[in-house]
Amino acid sequence: MMMSLDGADIDTPRGDTAKAEVKRLRAMLIERGHKTTQLLARIRFNELDTDKSGFLENAELVSCAKWVMETFGDKLGHDPEKIMKKMMQRLDANRDGKLDPEEFEILFEKVVQRHSIMERAQAKFKQFDTDNSGFLENKEIDEVVTWTLHAFPEGDDYVTYKDKLMKEIDANGDGKLDMNEFTALFEDFLVRLELVQRSKQRFDELDTDKSGMLEKQELDKVTEWVLQAYVEKSEEERTQFKATLMKRIDVNQDGKLSRQEFAVVFDEIMLRMDLLKRARVQFDKLDADKSGFLEKNELGPILKVWAEACNVEINVDPAAALDAMLNSLDANNDGKLEIAEFIVLFEKVINEVGIWAMPDPAPAA
Repeated sequence: MMMSLDGADIDTPRGDTAKAEVKRLRAMLIERGHKTTQLLARIRFNELDTDKSGFLENAELVSCAKWVMETFGDKLGHDPEKIMKKMMQRLDANRDGKLDPEEFEILFEKVVQRHSIMERAQAKFKQFDTDNSGFLENKEIDEVVTWTLHAFPEGDDYVTYKDKLMKEIDANGDGKLDMNEFTALFEDFLVRLELVQRSKQRFDELDTDKSGMLEKQELDKVTEWVLQAYVEKSEEERTQFKATLMKRIDVNQDGKLSRQEFAVVFDEIMLRMDLLKRARVQFDKLDADKSGFLEKNELGPILKVWAEACNVEINVDPAAALDAMLNSLDANNDGKLEIAEFIVLFEKVINEVGIWAMPDPAPAA
């Protein structure tokens, strides 16, 4: 389990005082780590800022993109110019076409995290590569498949599962895994393992009778929990959703949920909760007057920014575009968007662009 600041994972016989001390020490370590990251980020920023302007711009941004490519490799593609444009969409918060030290720090943290994952993946790769060939093959792959089963439980037999896994991660189809292919698997494994652990914890909370299955009143709690992630649905849609949920996730149709069946819906809800969290952050940024609604004047600036991110050119009357959008999203026809209505728009843009960190609109002149 990952350590948490709230101390939920702390189990000590020394009582609340000991827990409080552990939490204090954790907070101190995290703060020190953050300050170290800031210092290292500034050093790297100064190296890239060759003209010492205090910003990364023009050719410096291309150099920055190449530096990122050294860490992420083929995962981002091979064209520095394209990677630079994607990078700026995500990081250039004030839309001035350059990166300041604070914007760069966000990128630096991502690169540091990636380095850490690569180092761990390399160590695990060497552990599996018993013949030191530089590839994982034959029995070594069998060991990898067995290892992944901790995070990728499947209903299929071992051979079918192995075939599925190899099709997904063996990019060049040569029947063995190189370091890059294994690193991609390792990243997925870490994410999946965390989800599996959280899924088990949530399952145990819902399984009040400790039968090892979710049934009867426990299933009512499951559906209510799931519906919390779909706040934009109408009452009619929520009723229909609730009625069909069990049919979709109860694989063997026995009227109850096993841990494995619950894990499927848990993954879906975690992704959904993440989307809601990001939508609410964006909503709060746009809600300049803090009314709890987005009016036309608050929605206008973001439309052009999002259209650019989606590579869509807006050559229409802005007022007409806003009216059309409001008509399609404004469920209660009050001329403004509440959070549930905004989520529909946010999800559409996320799906179009394929990125989570949407840029903010430029400040008004």
